[in-house]
Amino acid sequence: MKGLTKFVALGAVAAASTSLAFATPVTPGGPTVTGSNAITITNDGFVATTFGTLTAKTFTGSYLEYVIKDGSNPYGVDDLTFLISVSNNAGSPNGIEHVSNGDDQSSFALFPSVNVGYISGGYGTDAPATIDETLYGTVEFNFTGTDNIAAGTGTSYLVIQTAATNFAYGNIGVIDSSTDTVTGLVPALPTPEPNSLVLLGTGLFGAAGTLLRRRKTASDLR
Repeated sequence: MKGLTKFVALGAVAAASTSLAFATPVTPGGPTVTGSNAITITNDGFVATTFGTLTAKTFTGSYLEYVIKDGSNPYGVDDLTFLISVSNNAGSPNGIEHVSNGDDQSSFALFPSVNVGYISGGYGTDAPATIDETLYGTVEFNFTGTDNIAAGTGTSYLVIQTAATNFAYGNIGVIDSSTDTVTGLVPALPTPEPNSLVLLGTGLFGAAGTLLRRRKTASDLR
């Protein structure tokens, strides 16, 4: 896959660089920030990927998303970074104005902030003019005005660094005057291990038994 080849090459370059001084965080419902390529990632391993085609009334194209472990992630070296790229086919009547990642479960809003930007690679060189996060936890990359994703072009990798160590399925929204919503990957809270659940259940059972014994003792003393 073309996008994957570009990303593997990019990972080798990124691994040699370390700079966290240009982090651009966004918060749920917080202010919009300027899209910036002053962000560093280090590909320490692929975790998941999804890709497919886009079909809407005013455009067609392709999308791909990677989840990686990122040694340059400012939230933690084992935390997950999400990378998205979309393309707009040459025959599309319109450009694409927005690319979003999230879901109705406030996926990105589970974390106080996420770090955003873009890096070279992906389907093309189009870069977002601005980036924001809605109150409900959807991260939006905005290509409005002269910065839209024109027919026959594609985006750089759109980057979201998170404090998540787990991921789930969510939505990627690609928007012009029409919208296509496709399956994407989003951060998720860790799933409790079975042993932890057993210990929790044992603790609750023990607490209930203590309460019953106290009630019985009190009844015997009457």
